[in-house]
Amino acid sequence: MLRTFILLIPVVFSSFDVWGAVLNKNGTPLPEVTRIFEKFTPDLGPTPSLAELNKIAQKDFLRPAKTERLSKKAIEHYKALCSPLSLQDQNEIIDDFRKIGDIEAVYPLYSKPNYILIQGSTISSLRERIMFLASLVETEKIALLPESKIVFLMGDRDLFDYETKAVLLNPAPFKERAVWQKPEKLPANECDLGELAWEQLDLPSPLREKTPIFVRAAKKPDAPRAQTEDTVREFLEKNNLPKKSRFLVISGNPFVYYQKKVTELMFKKLGYSNKGFSFESVGDGADVNKYNKCIAIGMLMDNLARTLYTETKFIE
Repeated sequence: MLRTFILLIPVVFSSFDVWGAVLNKNGTPLPEVTRIFEKFTPDLGPTPSLAELNKIAQKDFLRPAKTERLSKKAIEHYKALCSPLSLQDQNEIIDDFRKIGDIEAVYPLYSKPNYILIQGSTISSLRERIMFLASLVETEKIALLPESKIVFLMGDRDLFDYETKAVLLNPAPFKERAVWQKPEKLPANECDLGELAWEQLDLPSPLREKTPIFVRAAKKPDAPRAQTEDTVREFLEKNNLPKKSRFLVISGNPFVYYQKKVTELMFKKLGYSNKGFSFESVGDGADVNKYNKCIAIGMLMDNLARTLYTETKFIE
């Protein structure tokens, strides 16, 4: 999995401020975002609008519908998208993604969250997210309040082929909890990965003292999996949230900002715009050298397309 470097200033939800990783304070695309688009669309005007970029992104940059991020069809799409680019173009694109905050780790600006929302993922990435949270606690970048709640936003998805029994049972490179015992039945669905990973990992006592909330969201009909919006909706519909709560979203780059915006968008859609909530997203960095450079760029562009779409919906 790919995984920001800048500290994203938390957004007070009642203001619906659209500034973030792809837009400036007045809601227009950042220069780095425009430069990225220019590599693929040479005749792009000097000051394209969010709507213009979103239209291009939905047409050209999204991976094929109903495909997973590293499926054969998705990889073919990434390589075709990247094939006209020179090596210099590829390096400059990755550098601009680094500048907008989609590569390096992101750390919190505020230290006392009321809710910690851990975004669901594969078992390996989920462990990384939990241990990133553990590192924030151990280094005192955040402090857990007595009322702080940890929420796993898990969604209906069959496990991938590489999420094997051996992978599920071995938390390496992270330390296994000394008292952990292998469950009689291993998870066959993402919905149950949060509980497995939480019980399995060796965590600092402030975390271990907490009893997490495990959200298990159903997927939409004909969808291959539940999406972030499905898990957030499930959480909101089943929990009564105090006003002025502060939310810390735990993800991993390049998805840190995107998953924050999707979370905020669902809060807005469900009528929470007057609650004075604030949001911050954090997560570990992306290893862009883990994959062929065209695959890495393709995944970054796919995520950028989804981010731009979410931004347009957020300000409608």
